[in-house]
Amino acid sequence: MDRLNKYADIFFGYTPRFQINDSDNGEYAILQPRDINPLVNSFFFDMATRIDGNIGGKYLLLKGDLLILAKGKNTPVMVINDDLPHIIASSAFVIIRTTSGKLDPYFLAWYLQQEATQTYLLSRKAGTTVLNLPIKVIQELQIPIPKNEEQFILGELYRERIKLRSIQQELIEKESRLMDIHFLQFLKRYTA
Repeated sequence: MDRLNKYADIFFGYTPRFQINDSDNGEYAILQPRDINPLVNSFFFDMATRIDGNIGGKYLLLKGDLLILAKGKNTPVMVINDDLPHIIASSAFVIIRTTSGKLDPYFLAWYLQQEATQTYLLSRKAGTTVLNLPIKVIQELQIPIPKNEEQFILGELYRERIKLRSIQQELIEKESRLMDIHFLQFLKRYTA
């Protein structure tokens, strides 16, 4: 076991220094909690607020970055699967960017999603109206560091679980639409 900040840069997402006004043609999309679906590790970029400004450097999300929702009751973890030009995360998220090459992002996401880890993180949140997870809790979190091959295998299993959840969600949505169509057709017989 070792401290997470030994293997990763850990920082809060971007805090705008101005009022966010949704600009259809803004240069950056800023991810907010409403723009994520942690169950299937997906983001709704088309719904993300677009902003302009002099933003860059560490705030631009990179492939392999992890996002942890630091505000609220839940603490979902998401992995950025692709290079995403001009996408930033809001300060509601903590960004974890592995740096050492000794920590697989998907293994880390799997570990952070484990019940014991989630319970620990939730127990460290503070606040009266909105719970906040102090960044120091994540920085000092003790994590196991298995061999790279073992991390890769666990990370691959985690990716497969995400794919299965995505398929399940898609099937549920299709089933719901199909049921709605049948119900509406049934009701038409009585309203016509």
